[in-house]
Amino acid sequence: MIDLTQAIIIAKNEINQLAKYSKYEIILLLNNTIEFKYGWVFFYQTKIFVETGNPNYMLMGNAPIIINKFDSSCHITGTHKDIQEFIDEYISDREG
Repeated sequence: MIDLTQAIIIAKNEINQLAKYSKYEIILLLNNTIEFKYGWVFFYQTKIFVETGNPNYMLMGNAPIIINKFDSSCHITGTHKDIQEFIDEYISDREG
């Protein structure tokens, strides 16, 4: 089992992979992190958008990331529905 600190490291590694395709630095929005029974949901955005609020720098299609606290796996969700629906599906998939 991992803790939040370890989950943050995994999530940062994941967004660093995504950052290879962006000309801007991408950061985790740690204040928006959601904890649930199987782990954490992390959100991210470009640093310049967070600092300026200028929509020209906004990262689009940035699906939240779930990090599983039991096996440290990383799961990209989606952007086509509310995050709570993804969390509910994630739980349902594990509990049958």
